[in-house]
Amino acid sequence: MGIADISYTDIDQMLATYPLVILEFWARWSGSTRAFEVTFEEAARQNADIAFLRADIGQEPELAARFEIDSVPVLIGFYNGFPVLNRPGAPSPIQLDKFLEKLRNSDPDELLRREFGLGDDGGATGIRRLFRGRRR
Repeated sequence: MGIADISYTDIDQMLATYPLVILEFWARWSGSTRAFEVTFEEAARQNADIAFLRADIGQEPELAARFEIDSVPVLIGFYNGFPVLNRPGAPSPIQLDKFLEKLRNSDPDELLRREFGLGDDGGATGIRRLFRGRRR
């Protein structure tokens, strides 16, 4: 699939279509996002089971606001449409591989509990964080 540029209007369709998704928020003016581009493209070539998406915060401010993005780059990992991993900054190739393996191999229920602070009771604070970024 390569890397698909995504917009606010088609994010939900992409998340419904692909079980594993990595969404990178980036900006044209950011040197770190430009430097990370090669790493992200190589990872997309090597991981065909994961959909790689990216959104330019300058072109897609509504999408950035939906996911409360205030710096770039930021990677969000989705499992079956739910955001389960979040990584600010530009990871090295090894760090990105670990991020992808964590998304691919972890139990989604455990990821949700750990990443969003959900205890066994699924407290209200955790639930609010879980649905942050989901269309209201």
